[in-house]
Amino acid sequence: MPRFIKKRSKTMGASPGTLIHIGEQKTEKARISLIERSMRMIHKGEF
Repeated sequence: MPRFIKKRSKTMGASPGTLIHIGEQKTEKARISLIERSMRMIHKGEF
């Protein structure tokens, strides 16, 4: 392989300031916890 061929980055040609994810992709679903309270009771829920 000739020495003048360089491996190019995947980000080559992207606009400056472009956000590029470099970590692991999360496979879990997002969870939202809700706590409602009143004078008489507390209700906890998760979505």
